This record gives sequence, structure tokens and C-alpha cells, in this order.
Amino acid sequence: MSARSEKGVRNHLPGTGPPGAMHKWFLTPFSLLSVVGLFLLMPGAACAEISVHLASETASLFVYEPFTLRLDVQCDAPPDTPELPVVPGLTVTTVRRLPSDPARRKHAFQIEMIAERDGILTVPPFAVRVKGEAAFTSALRLPVSRPRPASEMSLAVAVEPTMLRVGQPATVTVTWNSAVSFTRCKQLRFEIPLLADERCRVFPLDPPVPESEGIGLPVNNIRMVAQADALPDGRQSLSFRYQLVPREPCVLRAPPAQLLCALFQEDKPAAQSQGHFYNHFFEAAEESEAFEEVYLAAAVPEITVRDLAETGRTARFAEIVGPCALRTSVAPTRMVVGQPALFTVHLEDLTFARQITALPSAAFDGLRCEFQLSREPIREDGTDNTRSFTYVLRPLHAGIKRIPAVVMQTFDPGSNSYQTLRSESTSITVDVDQEDGSPTFTPRVDSEPPIPLHGVRHNRLDERTMIPLQHILEFLGRLWWVFVPLAPLLWLVLLPLVRRRERCRRDPVYARAVAAWRRFRRTVRRDEESAWRVYLADRLALCAEALTADTVTEALRARNVDAGLIAEARRRFEEKDAAEYGKRPAAPSHGTQNLVRRLQKATAPLLLLVWVLFVPSPAGAADRADELFVQAMQMREEKPDEAQPLFIDAALRFESAERFLNAGNSWFFAGENGRALANYLAAQRRSPFDRQLRDSIEFLRANRADAFPSPAAPPGKLAVAWNRYGTWMPRLRVGSFVLAYLLAWAVFLTAQLTGRRVRRAVWVVLIAAIIVPLASLAQTSLRHAEGVVIEDAVARLGPGYAYDPAFEQPLHKATEFTWMESRQGWTRLRLPDDSEAWLRESECMQVE
Repeated sequence: MSARSEKGVRNHLPGTGPPGAMHKWFLTPFSLLSVVGLFLLMPGAACAEISVHLASETASLFVYEPFTLRLDVQCDAPPDTPELPVVPGLTVTTVRRLPSDPARRKHAFQIEMIAERDGILTVPPFAVRVKGEAAFTSALRLPVSRPRPASEMSLAVAVEPTMLRVGQPATVTVTWNSAVSFTRCKQLRFEIPLLADERCRVFPLDPPVPESEGIGLPVNNIRMVAQADALPDGRQSLSFRYQLVPREPCVLRAPPAQLLCALFQEDKPAAQSQGHFYNHFFEAAEESEAFEEVYLAAAVPEITVRDLAETGRTARFAEIVGPCALRTSVAPTRMVVGQPALFTVHLEDLTFARQITALPSAAFDGLRCEFQLSREPIREDGTDNTRSFTYVLRPLHAGIKRIPAVVMQTFDPGSNSYQTLRSESTSITVDVDQEDGSPTFTPRVDSEPPIPLHGVRHNRLDERTMIPLQHILEFLGRLWWVFVPLAPLLWLVLLPLVRRRERCRRDPVYARAVAAWRRFRRTVRRDEESAWRVYLADRLALCAEALTADTVTEALRARNVDAGLIAEARRRFEEKDAAEYGKRPAAPSHGTQNLVRRLQKATAPLLLLVWVLFVPSPAGAADRADELFVQAMQMREEKPDEAQPLFIDAALRFESAERFLNAGNSWFFAGENGRALANYLAAQRRSPFDRQLRDSIEFLRANRADAFPSPAAPPGKLAVAWNRYGTWMPRLRVGSFVLAYLLAWAVFLTAQLTGRRVRRAVWVVLIAAIIVPLASLAQTSLRHAEGVVIEDAVARLGPGYAYDPAFEQPLHKATEFTWMESRQGWTRLRLPDDSEAWLRESECMQVE
């Protein structure tokens, strides 16, 4: 209701005039209508009343730190979400509506903002609208400040010494001095990058004060106990120390140490006493508290670490750099053979001892001839400057008087040389065991084989010292078109030699003639005249003494043999001649002779070509994929996000080179188990005898999300072997066919050249070996291909997104299936439980 309307109403109501004035009230029709209208308009005016209030919920505002404003609106209806004006240096991140209270007409918004510059930033008035009505907020001034250097404080970092050797401890002391009380500090953030360097080990040191007097500080997000002191000038001081032990030679140039805290104007009453576990340094400042942020920075000295000298180092070196005192003790000192005793090695007067975790085994070489010593210590004790290791010692025979000295080596950084430490020998008495009377003790060797674990195996390299069987079969299968006709061509080449040997075996005259000709060729170069004389004599003698029917008849008549017997011998000779030297087949045609001659001439170049193909090509430069894989494995522990693209790039390169095992390893480390399993299965088809490859496949199958019952194995070992043989790559089975084919031809040619008979069982085995690969190829050509799910996907009842899901849960990576058919970018698959579904082709992968 406006002020003007309210004044008009008051002038028409009794008692609204000046004091003491007398008015008369006349109830006329016009006044009656005015009063009724006034009462009808009053509820609408009440609804139109809007009050707004904007204030900051955060008392201390800083640059680039989020803060919140609260907008309270009092009205009947819920207000619209306000639109804040653009303010230079202020960014609105979130406008959140808070729960309303309609009964009390209260509504609120929380506005989160970030200041991008310091100074006084003003939020101008903006409108808040409720059902078309608007009310404007007041301008809000926001004082924004920056963290300032803490002039009333100081920070120092000291390192002693700064020139180190590998393994030599150095003391890092951090001191924080303040002219104001530390109780005014909250929300402390202490960062010392030197302590996070991976090239050194860091050990915090407890201050030399009671535990109740230690004060905890958050240093590098870890609680560190500091020592509090009061300086002569009235300032307060907190200090803490570390021992730094370098791992490798380097130069440590660490960024400055930084301290940031919230500093209040006055001391805050502590809810509890300061302590090492929890105090005000760990408390966060409340939004309603006013404070300022201060910071400090301190330079860290440069530390130079050099390597230990290599000259003089032996197996007894104990990784101790600096001074050390060595002594030993044993309890009890009187024992019997085989009785266990506690043998303790004490290291004392060390600069720092907590980095020493074990003693070299060679330090106890002098004891092992007469004692059995446990492999590992059963107890370890120590302080910051001492260390002791306790072992179990058993004497092996009676009569031992002393325990030999323990000898080990340390490094002296002052003289830059190795020092040999030798303990004093310990006197003991070893008696014979009275129970069994044995003067000696036989130690029992408790050894167990290591327990194997399952996982993905290593990559394979192309450099091979031996050619595996699968590579030989793959080579034969790839060049089957060369080897299949090669055996008949080789038979054509050897056919004249086979015929000559057969004729020599059956015709002694021809055999002697061939022998005379060979003898002539061997001797003609040395003595031509003698070679011709021997050759002519041999040939003439052969013609005179040839064993024919006529010569045999004349020889028998000369010896007065009966005519009937002579006729019978002649008849036998003629029958033998007719059987062995009957009518020869007709001579081949001229064209056939030319064809055979051309084939014989072409066989030699073909054999030369096969020989060239057998010679391996020289190894080239290292494959880029191997380099990427090695680089990714080095980055995998520290930067897995950067290593994943390298694994994927290496996997794609391995796949293009058909090195499927390495591709599977790359996909596995990239987090793609489905693609890894598909490549492992492709590699198993090419390397069916690789046991480590089978382990990798079983590891992925055991860790996949979807589990299906394994299909029933066929009965009988022969059926199992036949199914396993059917999973070989077709090229390998073709290679096995070629190998059996060539072996059969080799047996045949050997039999022909040597004139020996081959047993029928051998021919049956060779023919079966030739038929089995052909039958397997014919059977697998009728089977469907195998596939693997490579992405978590929802399987559907048909080839399209309009079909309902086939299962309640999506199919996960590494699920194996049978690839039934492909249709318009979709694949129909059959799972091991005989259920069928459809997937996008991009979500699955066919096993090659």
C-alpha cells in the first residue's frame, strides 16, 4: 500500500485528525463503498510486499578462494532464481536455492563466487522477482585481500652436510620463528619439496623432549612432531629434523620450502592443550572468523651426492657410510651339539642406523664351516644410532671353543676408502649331546618350491636361435603351391638315375659297362693311353663272356653234357629273358620327349628358388612397436595415464605386423581385456604349443566378469586331440599336410634309389597323415568363426536399438562367443550356454 493511499484512508476514519478535533461521522453510501473496497484491497497489498537482504557468509575474502553470499527473501510466493550482474573481478560459480520456510515467508539463496583481484569489489543492486513483482538488493562492498608475506615470522632450512656419498645420512633442520604467538595461527600448510624427492629416503626424527611437550605440525600432509623453544629476544620457535639418505648419485636442487597459515588478530582460546596429535595448526578457520593469510618461503641448500668408489668393494659391504663399531654376543655360552643359541650382531656409534635393514651374507662366511646360521634374523632392534640383528646359531660338532669373528665392510667418506670391521671372537663350550651321544649334528634343510602365480607373460622377440615347429609348418603352408609339385618334378629329375640303377641291378653286362665308363672318366685325365687300353679290354671281355643262352649252350656242349639238360637250361634262360627283358614299350613321341626335357630343365631353377626362400632375411632395425612398449612399461607405474596411449599405439603396430602375442600384452596393459583375449586366441592358433600363452588366456578367462559353464569335453583323448587340432590356423594344417606329403615322397624316392621294399604299415601311416589335415580343413570350413566382446555392451534381441535387451545385465569385455552372421552393422552371436543375441560389430572382434 502506498503512503498516499494510506493517508487518504486515515483522513476518512474517525480519530485520525489532529488531537482534540471533533469530527462527525456520517455513514453515507459513498463512504460505505470506500470502506468495503479498502478491506478487499488489503490482502493483495500484503502479498505484494517483498523484502530482500544480501550479505557475505565468509568473513575473510581472498583472491582465487571461493566464498559465499546469502540472499534472504521474505515474501509469500517462492521467488525466481536471481540473475546477478557482471562484476569485473568477480565470477559467479553457483546459485543454489536453500530450503524455504513458507509459514514464516522466508526464502533464501546461496551464491558461490570467486574473486580474481584484490581490493574493494562492489556487487551492484540486482532485482529479485516474485510473480512479476521485483525488489532490488542494496549494493554490497566486498573487501578482498591477498596473502601477504609474514614479516613477523621467519623460516629457515639447514642441511648438514651438503656434500654426500650414496647412503650417507644428512640432517635436515627446519626452524620456524615468530614474534607473535603461535596460538594465533590456524589452517597451517607446510610444504617441503625436498622431502618428497624419490632419489632419497627420508626419516623423521623425534625431538629430544617428552612426548607431552611435542607439538604436531602438518608437513607435506603428514604429522610431524616439533620442539617448541623461547628465544632470548622474546620470539617463539618451532623446529623439527629429518635424516635424509640419498639412493643414487645426483644433485638435489629442491624448490623453496613454503608455509601458509591463517593469522588471527588476537589469541583464540584453545579447546584443548597443544599436543603432538592434534592442535590449532590442524584446525580450519571458520567462515565467520576474520583473519588474514600469511606465507613464508625459505631456500633449501643444494645437495651434491657422489657415488661410492668401486675399487676395494667386496661382497662383505654392509651399505654403511660413516663411522661404525661392531661387536657380537651369544647366549648361552655353554651348549650341546645342535642346540640353538641366540647370536646377536651389534652395530654401534652410527651416524644414523634406521636405513640399515640387513647384513651381507658374506659377513658370516667364517662361521658356516662349524655352525648352522639361520638365513634371516629372528629379531631386529635399534635406535637412531644403534642397530642389532639376532640370528639362530647351532653348533655342528662338539669341541668348538670359539665363534669366529664377523667380518664386514663400511665406507669412510672422509678418506674415500672402504674400511674392514672385525668383531672379537666369542668364547663358547660345545659338549656332546648326552641323549643320543652323537658328536655331530646334521642340519635339516627345510626348502619348499616357490609357489607359482598366474598372470600375463612377457613379449616375444623376432630374434630366434631355433626355428619352432609352428614356424616350419607355417612356412610350408604358405608355400604349398611350391612344395606340392616339387616332389613330382624331383621324381622326373631323378627318373633317369633310377632307371640306370635298375638296369644295372638287372643287367650285369650293362652294369659292367657303366663301371668301365666311370673308371675311364676317373683315369683319363691322369693317363689317357692307359685309360683307353683298360676301357677297351673291359668292353671286349664283356662281349666275349656275356651270360646268354648261346654262350651257356656252347659251354655245356664243350663239357659233354646231355642234350636234354642243355635244352632245359636253354629253355630256362629264354623264359628268364622273356620275363625280365621282354618286349620294351614303344618309344614315346617326339612331343612327349620335348615336354619331359623342358620339365627337367625347369626343375633346377625351381629348386634354386626354393633354396632362396628357405634362407632367412637379415634382421632389420628394432621395430617401433617394441620401443613404444618398453617406453610405456617404464611409465606405467608413475604415469599410467600417459602410458595408456603408448600401449594402444604399440598394440596397433603389433597387430599390423601379425605379432598377436605382443599385441595382446599391449592391449592388456592398456586396460582392454577383450582385445587382449582376441589377440591371445589368434596367437594360440599360430603357436599351439606355447604353454605361457595358454597361461595368459586362462588368466583373462578367470578374471572376466561374465561366467558361462564350460562346454562338455568330448570323450576320449583322440577326440580331444582332434578338436584341439581343429583350432590350429588353416595355414598350419596345410603345412602339416605338405610335411606329410613330402615325407611320403621322400620314402618313395629313397625306396626307388636304394631298391628296398617299404612295409605296408608305413604306407598306411603316411597316407593317414596326408588325409587327416585335409579332413580337418574340410570340417572347419563348415564351422562358424569365433569372436570376443571388446566393449561392455547391451545385447539385444534383434539387429537394432529398437529391440529389447536380451539379458538383464550388459555383456562385459572378454566374453567369448560364436560369430553366427553379420547384418547391417550388427552381429548375431551364440554364447557358450547356447543363448543368442545381437551386438554392434564395433563392440566385438572376430578371432583371426
